[in-house]
Amino acid sequence: MTGTDALFIAWWYGAGIVLAAATWIAVRRGETIDYEVVLKVMLVGIAAGLVLYLAPNGVASIDSPTDFKLRMLAALAIAWAATYAMTRSRPPAQGRSAVALVAFIGVNAPPLALVLSATMVCGGHPNCL
Repeated sequence: MTGTDALFIAWWYGAGIVLAAATWIAVRRGETIDYEVVLKVMLVGIAAGLVLYLAPNGVASIDSPTDFKLRMLAALAIAWAATYAMTRSRPPAQGRSAVALVAFIGVNAPPLALVLSATMVCGGHPNCL
């Protein structure tokens, strides 16, 4: 693993931890969260992740770790743009951290599902796929 890979991993999971902490603080303060918006943004995140990870030729089209990282960032940008668009007309900071966290989780769901399904199918053998 190169230094840039480690930096990306630290940033990626650091962003998730910061969003989780901000959501926890918002819930503790009593901010309201619109779960309809949360569900919509989760679906946008999953859809953006699936399209960017699987287009044009499925997982085989991902050429390098850098390509995969760029696809993750693009999917996250799409999901966060949807978060902004859906919460723009609401009062400032009202549940935005929860919606941004759910967008982050939605983007992470497709690759985690792929790894989980590959592990289940292959039984832990790295040469299976």
